[in-house]
Formats: sequence, structure tokens, C-alpha cells
Amino acid sequence: MAACSEHMGEADLSTPLVAGHSAAAGPAKPTAWRQALFALPVAMLSGFVLGAAGVGAGIILITGLANIPQIGLTQLAAIGTSCPAQLFCTATSGIAWVLLGDADFGAAACLGLPGLGGTVLGLHLATKFNDGVLRLCFGGILLVLGVVTLRRALMGGDVSEPPPIAVAGDFSQILDQLWQKANDDCARALEQPLLAVLHCIVGSFVGILAGMLATGDTPMIIAYMTSLNYTQKQAIGTALMATFPMYILVTFMHVRKGNVTWAVVPVSIAGMTVCGVVGAHFSSKDLSDFQLQLGFAVFLVCIGAPLVRKAMLEHALRQDIAQAHYTVASA
Repeated sequence: MAACSEHMGEADLSTPLVAGHSAAAGPAKPTAWRQALFALPVAMLSGFVLGAAGVGAGIILITGLANIPQIGLTQLAAIGTSCPAQLFCTATSGIAWVLLGDADFGAAACLGLPGLGGTVLGLHLATKFNDGVLRLCFGGILLVLGVVTLRRALMGGDVSEPPPIAVAGDFSQILDQLWQKANDDCARALEQPLLAVLHCIVGSFVGILAGMLATGDTPMIIAYMTSLNYTQKQAIGTALMATFPMYILVTFMHVRKGNVTWAVVPVSIAGMTVCGVVGAHFSSKDLSDFQLQLGFAVFLVCIGAPLVRKAMLEHALRQDIAQAHYTVASA
């Protein structure tokens, strides 16, 4: 859900969106075809990044939909409109990684299904903490994960990669291969019950944090998988499969609340889905595990550091305001 919920904490999901456009967008509301035309390249870039790295797509797509004048969506509408496209892209990119041999169905199930329940709990708990605390926690988590990932990448430590699944044959043969891999992965998970239980615990914890912080599930799952000696490629593929159930939940919530501008959805789905598969193939074939880990670490640090800085500045400002009020009251 690195994904469509990346800015969910900044918006009120309980407020239905009628027009889906910002009042500050100007008197001339963008036409549907113009919105679709300008949304397509943003969706293509977002899909490629999601397929290649497993993270960052929501930031690109939501920022583009909300800030390009020719699209002109409000922040809430941009979040909601991005969800269906990210849902489809996560599914197709995850399948592409599976076919390339870089995903674990068993681990994805153990992480994703408990994470779905954790997300619901986290959404409830989010109302009990102020935004500054949540932002500081999330930024701190990303910074720690970034430093740990960077250290692991620089230390080396090659991990053997599984051979890709043969995809020769018709559609039914490919489905048979996917079904067989799912059975093999789940059987392997059952042979290691303690590890499966650990996956479930971590998945629940990640889901709670993602529900509270409105993002971060994919980066945390990737970092967790690499800590278990999975390759970065295996971690990306597994994380995409694990977060798919959470995308279903968040997409349903936004559709139900009317936060989706449907004129942009078809081109966003098409652009993200196709480019997500291309990104997965490019990353798997042309990028080394070291390059992916290094890029992932830099991404985490670049996102986490500004969040921590902003949260600390806001905390200092609140303290100054409180001190000023105390001084005035004491005078």
C-alpha cells in the first residue's frame, strides 16, 4: 500500500468528494480527455517504478494527479483515484516477479493476510495519536530501515537466486505453473512453522503501522525479507504479492466514499499495468541486487529524513507557542 495510502493520513476519508477538483484549480475545470491525456505519462512512470523497485509509485502518481494543473485533482481525489491503478499494477507486477522466479507465495500469504486485519486495527488506532507523532514514528522507521539496508548492501553478502519459472506454453500452462509454485511455496512454509508464525506476527505489525501511518507497508516488508537473507528481488516480488489484499481494502474504502475521479482511472490502470510489468522485467534482468538495495536505501533515507525534520520542527513550534501562552497567562 506504499501505495494508495501514502498520503491517506493527510486527508479525511469520511468526507465524500463530489467534484474531485480543487477549488484553487481555476475557473476552467479540466476536461475529462485532458485529465486522461496528462495522467497517462504520470501513470506510466509510476507503474515502472512500482514494478522495478516495489516502492515510490504512490508518491509519484498522487503528486502528479494533485499538482499538474491540467489534471487538477484535490489531494483526496488524487489519493482515491490512484488506488484502482495501483491495485491492478501491484497484481500484474507481482505476477511478473513470480514468473521470473523472484517471489514467495507462502511468505506473501503469511505477511499479507494478517496484515489486512492489522491495517483495519491501525486505521482505528490512528485517531488516537496526533499527526506529528505519527509522522515522527514513520520517518524514524524509514531512516532506520534505510541505514540498515545501506549497511547490508555495502557489506555485500551474495544470496543465491532461484531460476525463473519457464513461461513457455499457453495461458492454461502458465496458470498451472503458478498454481504449482503456490503449492510448493505454501508447503515449504508449513515445513517451517516457527518462521511462518514470525511472518504472521510481522505482517500484523506492519499492517497496524501502515494503518496508523497511512503508508510504509511495502518498504517495511522488503526490509524484513532482506533481513532473512532473501535477495532484494525476491523481497520486492514477495512484498508486492503480500500488499495486494491491503490494496483491495483501501481501494474499496475510497470507491465507497466517492473519492475516485473515474475519467482518469482507465488510462491510469493501463499505463501503470503495462509499465509495471516492463519495470519488473527490467529490474530483474538488468539491475543487480546491489543496485536495487542501494537505490532502496537511498529512497528510504530521502523520504524519512524530511519527515523527521518536519515533525521535530513542528514539535519545537508547538513548544514555543505553548511557552508564549504560558508567559502571557502569567503576566
